[in-house]
Amino acid sequence: MITMNWNGRNGALTGYKIIGENVDDFFSTMPSIRCPHVIDGAILGSCSKADYQKIETAMNEYNAIHSETATETVSRKSTSTRHIELLAVAENTGLDHGKSWTCTEYNIDTKQLNPSWSGLEICYVYTN
Repeated sequence: MITMNWNGRNGALTGYKIIGENVDDFFSTMPSIRCPHVIDGAILGSCSKADYQKIETAMNEYNAIHSETATETVSRKSTSTRHIELLAVAENTGLDHGKSWTCTEYNIDTKQLNPSWSGLEICYVYTN
């Protein structure tokens, strides 16, 4: 994993220092911005604020690709695959669910829930 440290400003330019494993590998793939140098296993350079953000984005992408757990970072609780269910139903059927709360008239109106659920414990249920 590589990290970038802010190294101060000099006028309109932002100084940076990138350190970590595989710095040389990242240096060959990083955006060509001004003239960075590899010194003692670190990349040193200065650039505009916009270019600093480009380097930071490239570094984050590099870390994600080269991470040992890159294939295991998929979130199970995506908001696109959830729905509201009674807590008792979720627990009895062994569904993956979030924190429960008491269903109110507001929940019934805004989320078009069954009116008979008023006062009962409900929760988000997550599906794959």
